[in-house]
Amino acid sequence: MRLRCMVIALLAGIAAQAPSAWAGKFVDRLPAGSEAPIPDFSYTDLVDRLSAMTLHHIEGVWQYNDTDVEVAIVRRSVYQPVSANESDHYLMIVVDAPNRTIRPGTIMGHISRADKERVYTARIYTSAVGSHLTIPKTFTITLDSSDNSFSLRKHNSQMLVFLWRFAPYLWRYPITPEYQNITRTGCVRRYPQPSPPLEPVYL
Repeated sequence: MRLRCMVIALLAGIAAQAPSAWAGKFVDRLPAGSEAPIPDFSYTDLVDRLSAMTLHHIEGVWQYNDTDVEVAIVRRSVYQPVSANESDHYLMIVVDAPNRTIRPGTIMGHISRADKERVYTARIYTSAVGSHLTIPKTFTITLDSSDNSFSLRKHNSQMLVFLWRFAPYLWRYPITPEYQNITRTGCVRRYPQPSPPLEPVYL
């Protein structure tokens, strides 16, 4: 009887801890390939949702440097049901891309808050077959102190994926041998409008 009680207590403890452990691996739950876009996704609806929220540092619409690719980063709860312990998990969503086979509303990455302020762990697709995004890789996202831009650093690997180089085509797959963590400028904020603006405003 005592052994049975101990087993039940142990199983209850595991069950209680399971949601937290599962939530901690949210980035690793990005599927091997992208799924159907978010139903009825639009930029107007996205901005309406964001404007009604108190935004976290990383939330908003971002543009890859030197490209026309735009992505949104929003709390997962904006578009998907979540549990109470998943408030620090975010979706990276395609807003607009020159490659029109990649539809707006396609989830292209999972992001979770790291231990340091303005630092996040991300799992992002790095290639595509038609409209299907594939080959997820793990990155560290670091926001600058103004929250107006962030850098992307691929985790330790002998192959470095220059995500920002092929972003205009969403996606080609250029890879370069590399034996260190390398940082390159990643994205600049487009919404909410940075203050001061990243570009001069001409009257």
